[in-house]
Amino acid sequence: MDVAVKMIEKDITASSERSDRFLREVMMLSRVEHDNLVKFIGAEVEPELVIVTELMRGDSLQNYLRNMRPCRPELRQIISFALDVSQGMECIHSNGIIHRDLKPANHFLFKLLLTEDCMKLKLAGIGMAREKEAGEMMTCEASTYKWMAPESYSKEPLERGRKKHYDQKVDVYSFSLVFWELLTNSTRRECPACRQHLR
Repeated sequence: MDVAVKMIEKDITASSERSDRFLREVMMLSRVEHDNLVKFIGAEVEPELVIVTELMRGDSLQNYLRNMRPCRPELRQIISFALDVSQGMECIHSNGIIHRDLKPANHFLFKLLLTEDCMKLKLAGIGMAREKEAGEMMTCEASTYKWMAPESYSKEPLERGRKKHYDQKVDVYSFSLVFWELLTNSTRRECPACRQHLR
């Protein structure tokens, strides 16, 4: 079978932290299984840290939308994609996991991927995800500002690794922005208070 392989470079200076992050990601991936999540197949620790998942032959949601501009997907397809994302989110949330980085794509690892026929979306890239435990503090600014919920960042300068209280609602906020992009096929948002475009 064809698979996707994510290789994590070993860094001697941060080997313990990187190994912990790798182990946490593998444990979370092995616990969740859903039709709207990229399927976890296995992991390897030697000679490199490797995560193996199903190969998504479609494009990222970001590229899919960019390639059809200025047009938008049909409303039926938009609703279908939104349901795919929300059902994948429901699965990880019911397992106590917060994605924290939900968006059409970023420069290094796509988060929302399409099947080969471009009819279904699956969530990927839970490397930034965290398990939510009662009262636990979470690292600030773990995502991209454009899709980040206000409670997960601060207007004041933050110390490295500073933590705040937030929960699965940060994913719901990010989902609403993804849904807005699906509906408008635009990356520009207008501030309702001042009617100026936000980038």
